[in-house]
Amino acid sequence: DFTMAKIYALDAVNNSLEYDGNYGFDHSLFLNNLAAILYYSNDISGAIKYFLEVEKIRKSIISDQDQKVANIQINIGECYRKLKEFDLSYKYLNNALDLTRKNLSFHTKEASSIETNIGLLYQDQNDFSRAIYHHYRSVVHKNAFLNLNDVSFAESYFEIATCFQKLHFYEVAIVNYNYGLGILKHPHFVSRIVDCYLAQKKYKKVRYYLKRYIRDFNGTFNSSKYFNSLILNYLNLVNDDLIRRDNLTDLIIKELNDR
Repeated sequence: DFTMAKIYALDAVNNSLEYDGNYGFDHSLFLNNLAAILYYSNDISGAIKYFLEVEKIRKSIISDQDQKVANIQINIGECYRKLKEFDLSYKYLNNALDLTRKNLSFHTKEASSIETNIGLLYQDQNDFSRAIYHHYRSVVHKNAFLNLNDVSFAESYFEIATCFQKLHFYEVAIVNYNYGLGILKHPHFVSRIVDCYLAQKKYKKVRYYLKRYIRDFNGTFNSSKYFNSLILNYLNLVNDDLIRRDNLTDLIIKELNDR
């Protein structure tokens, strides 16, 4: 319940003022908690107000070069991205990346997170080539501290593949979707692979992945919305005679009737 969480967090902020003052580090922690709650409740403007206050406090009592400042700047950059203030977002994220490189070893969780956020920032602006570059850099960082089967890699490959798909490099997109699918068995990867094959009118591949979809995800949590979208695309784009000849049709009809 975000409403109650905000009430308790705001109460903690006010109480911290009594013993810690406006510029105490503990006060900044309570402000940061409040900002995070606002962010996750989708009050981005409210969140950024408090994140900026945390940055101001930490710069005054630690150093503007400290990693704790960089960590807050990551949050500020992400808030500005959500608000579509792209120049400000890039400014904060890039500064956070510079500080992280100075303060920590090169391949870190923080560096990976920043590269991902910059990649998403470029995606939001439809600059998919630059987005791919930063998502790949995020993967390079992850290679240094994560197991190769960590779900975080699947998330990166999904974003990389999405960018290639937007650029109509469908085969490269499919390779990256399959990388992600090999780590995380999620219907969204299959859905996107089918979309790529549909765009190329490679219907044998479409049928293969639809069969795989039914085999791996039929009846699983949250799969129906992806399945129905796939089938509608399939029925709209594949030749009627081909559909009648394909035994998959009976499975499709049964699946749609059951849902």
